[in-house]
Amino acid sequence: MRNAAKRRLRAVVHDIGGPWNGVDVAFMAKPLLLNAPYDKVVDACFHALEGHEFFDSASR
Repeated sequence: MRNAAKRRLRAVVHDIGGPWNGVDVAFMAKPLLLNAPYDKVVDACFHALEGHEFFDSASR
């Protein structure tokens, strides 16, 4: 289950424009991550990063 969560989060980060040079970003994978619709996970991660200097929201 842990590996599935890691793969899913890697895909999400890629879809929202990551990884970002010189910045470490950590997401906490909770059990619901594997059951939630992918687009909801992408939206949640996107909104968590929105407004940070390194994050270009236009890359979505």
